Amino acid sequence: MEQDEIFSKYNNLKNNPWKFFQLIVTVYELNHLVDYIDILENSFNEFYNSSVSEIIKIPGIDTNDEQLYDKGWKFSKVYPRFMWQSTFIMCFSIFENGLTLFCKEMEDLEGIELKFKEIKGDNILKRIEIYLSKVIKMYFPSDMEEWRNIDKYRLVRN
Repeated sequence: MEQDEIFSKYNNLKNNPWKFFQLIVTVYELNHLVDYIDILENSFNEFYNSSVSEIIKIPGIDTNDEQLYDKGWKFSKVYPRFMWQSTFIMCFSIFENGLTLFCKEMEDLEGIELKFKEIKGDNILKRIEIYLSKVIKMYFPSDMEEWRNIDKYRLVRN
């Protein structure tokens, strides 16, 4: 199936606002993750810097104090790592959900009897690959390095 043909079929989704909305939300969510990450990182830095600057103003405070070091370590190493790990999992989940939704929409648009949920595979990405390439007969980038990297990310996520 050609890309232009797919896009022309998706123009028909405008007649079904809910399905169209679901597809757009996936793209929208992924685009806004960058803003989310920037806001969180800036918040960590601002909170830490303002906390430290207030603590340092206290008369007699030892700037080599273990508690001050511990707080800095948490804000510079621990909390950002938590943020990155949770953001990675969230991003990958949005990606998988968007591809799954795409498969289900193609199933409806093409009137295919073999449903996506009936496809067997080791993991959701393999099922998506099988469905799009074998059932929908659409080019799937499984031979591309980018897709192989995505599959490696799946292993890291799990």
